[in-house]
Amino acid sequence: MDRAGTPKERVILMHASRLALLLGLFGYALFTTPCAWAAGKDKDKDKGKGKTEEKDKEGKADQGDKEKGKPAGTPKGPADRPPGWDQGKKTGWEDEYPPGWDKKSDEEKALWRKEVQEGKAEVKQAAAGKGADEAEQAKLQEAFERICRKGGEVPAVKSDVLEAVKKGQQAADVFKQHGITVEY
Repeated sequence: MDRAGTPKERVILMHASRLALLLGLFGYALFTTPCAWAAGKDKDKDKGKGKTEEKDKEGKADQGDKEKGKPAGTPKGPADRPPGWDQGKKTGWEDEYPPGWDKKSDEEKALWRKEVQEGKAEVKQAAAGKGADEAEQAKLQEAFERICRKGGEVPAVKSDVLEAVKKGQQAADVFKQHGITVEY
């Protein structure tokens, strides 16, 4: 008697082998096709670039951030801003409280307010340590709070503002970096 056994067992073994082969090929195609699509997805993305320069709202050509070595067309501002941050009016809040405020519990709201007040105190202390006058300290505190109210995460905003104070930047610079227009 040979290894496969009866003719019926050989037929079953043959069908099982074919099924295993087909499932293997199907699995291979299933996992490689999306990769191939993803690899070719960005090929046409840069088509036509370089022929004309993009222009900003004032009609000036976008030259990129030459100081930081960024190419033209890269977003301006902190790297942690979401895509489209600088484009258009933000929806979902009206400059009073961050997005999702209505969904937060009273404890979460109280914690947020406490974090903002503590952050303002840290900003004031850092600005005073750098020799800023009372008016500039108040403006830096206002910048910190307004950025938080526009949806910035308190720890990240605090870090940004404290870093700006450490570098000797004014409140107007902080507002500008975060896309807030203010007139003093």
